[in-house]
Amino acid sequence: MKTINLQRQRFFLVLVGLLMMIMILGGCGGGSSDTAENVTQRGDLAISVADEKGDFASYTVDLLSLIMTREDGAEVTVVPNNESTRVDFSQHTDLKEFLSVASIPSGNYVAARMTLSYSNSEIWVKNQLGELVQVKNIVDEDNKKLSVVEVSVQLENFNNLTISDQSLAHLQLDFNLSATNHISFDANANPTIKVDPYLVANVNDADSKTYRLRGVLNSADLQGGSFSVAIRPFNTTLDDNGNGFGSLTVGIEDDTFFDIDGKTYKGSDGLEAMENLNPKAAVEVNGVLEYDLMRFQAGAIYAKSQTTAQTKQRTVTGCVTSVDAGILTLKGATLTNGSGNAVFKKQATIKVSGATHVTCQRSEENFDISSIGVGQKVTVSGALAGDDPQKKMVALDATEGHVRMMMTTVRGTIVSVNENDPDARLVANLQAIDNNGVKNFDFKRSAADDTDTANNTAPDKYAIDTGSLDISDFAVTEPVKVRGFVQSKGDQAPDFKAFAVLSPAGAKTLMKVQWTPETSNAFEDISIAGITIDLQGAGTDHHLYQQWVSKDLKTMQHAPIVTPQPDGAGLFILRVSGVMQSFQSFPDFIEDVQSRLADGWLIDKMWASGIFDYSKATLTADQVDIHLK
Repeated sequence: MKTINLQRQRFFLVLVGLLMMIMILGGCGGGSSDTAENVTQRGDLAISVADEKGDFASYTVDLLSLIMTREDGAEVTVVPNNESTRVDFSQHTDLKEFLSVASIPSGNYVAARMTLSYSNSEIWVKNQLGELVQVKNIVDEDNKKLSVVEVSVQLENFNNLTISDQSLAHLQLDFNLSATNHISFDANANPTIKVDPYLVANVNDADSKTYRLRGVLNSADLQGGSFSVAIRPFNTTLDDNGNGFGSLTVGIEDDTFFDIDGKTYKGSDGLEAMENLNPKAAVEVNGVLEYDLMRFQAGAIYAKSQTTAQTKQRTVTGCVTSVDAGILTLKGATLTNGSGNAVFKKQATIKVSGATHVTCQRSEENFDISSIGVGQKVTVSGALAGDDPQKKMVALDATEGHVRMMMTTVRGTIVSVNENDPDARLVANLQAIDNNGVKNFDFKRSAADDTDTANNTAPDKYAIDTGSLDISDFAVTEPVKVRGFVQSKGDQAPDFKAFAVLSPAGAKTLMKVQWTPETSNAFEDISIAGITIDLQGAGTDHHLYQQWVSKDLKTMQHAPIVTPQPDGAGLFILRVSGVMQSFQSFPDFIEDVQSRLADGWLIDKMWASGIFDYSKATLTADQVDIHLK
């Protein structure tokens, strides 16, 4: 096997909103330039998409094009542009999805240009009653109806994306839905979203998020311990050759978990079963990128010998919000329909029985429907029992179907830490399970029997079994994010079994404040030493977002402060009535802001990201963005 050595490069780039209202959609996209195509040496660029959590049950838009620009001006299209790619960014807060692997000419790439269409968007949020409502009024910063948005980034001031001959590089695009969108409701509770595009880009960066690869099987190599997948991101339809988004080789190890048609395997036994699958079998892989070898290493693999288009089975994915004697209710679910496309549903009802086949992600144990508790994320295969496209509701009969319990994410603030408690070393006050607020859940214990209310879960005292995981850095009131599975059996059992706990120590934090109306008094003090924020007059946004948990800045004892890194370096953006200016020096940035304020400009909003010190209410920022009007 050839080992590819690449220098690890990490950079964070704000793809900031160069918004262009494009009146004619037929001109979007584009091919590679002659200059780029004349280069004979080529390497592979793997592109993945992720996002930071926002208050969205669905954030589905169309990706029209993604074009990379080389330092000589040559342009290369890195996703198919013959038709749009449907993307739901709300589904990628805990993992990254591979978008494509493109073979592109060697060289240094200094810019990227992405075009998104909101014309056929499906964006759903929860109102004050916790009900899902669709957002139909989507506007830009000038309150003009949003259609097509082009977002550009210049990379040359940072580490360039370098493509070498016969090598593999990785570009990750991280969406931050909280920073990108401002949600408001009118007097009739109708929502409006104001969109201000914001992305973070990373090159060859490794972090804690799991990667997901979806597609169809190309081939399996039992001797080489690997298999190849033709990428089909976001359930996008493949072209006639089945490889419009490229392909990726997946490596396995002895402990790699396989679930093939509901039957579990480990290691080479699973790969042998993959080798015997029908051509173009549907495959989903969860794993990590190994940068020493620059390969995708699988942790868990899920495969079906037939796709939904080949059978009458349909698949629904979502969190169980309630159980009622054999009926599971999922709110904010995704239906994979007969054509293989993903469709958002406000609600899905699933009928299960003792004959329902129940499995658990990465487990070879035996399960039944009594194992399915409220809050558990599931993927369910069954017969379509009803579908109402207008009401966005669907029903499945899985009495003879399959329920797979998936890794679930819970978020909240810590109530207590007791490393000596064998069952509940960590107790949290829950805010959300995956993308659902806790008030959407009816916390009964299991799908088998809903009569024993004494064993119901208390979300404000959510007991988490952390096992042997290190929780020594955790403290009361701090935000926490835990990945694992809901526990549904036994009156003394914990509510949740943790497989991973994300420590708040050193975690990236987003601070976001907006003032209503715009003001000249947003800062108590502003100097090259930092910015002390005055929250008087702040609108609905005055929060920290850490570990995907929000904290109100107004509840802190001290006024929040934003300070630069010791060397003053970072990326600092000043936007004046939509015109953007970027700085790499905090003192230069502050000098310009002070000058604008002296000229009578008013502060509309501000966001900053970095490491937050709760004891000092201080954010040490590597990125700051201030909007003036």
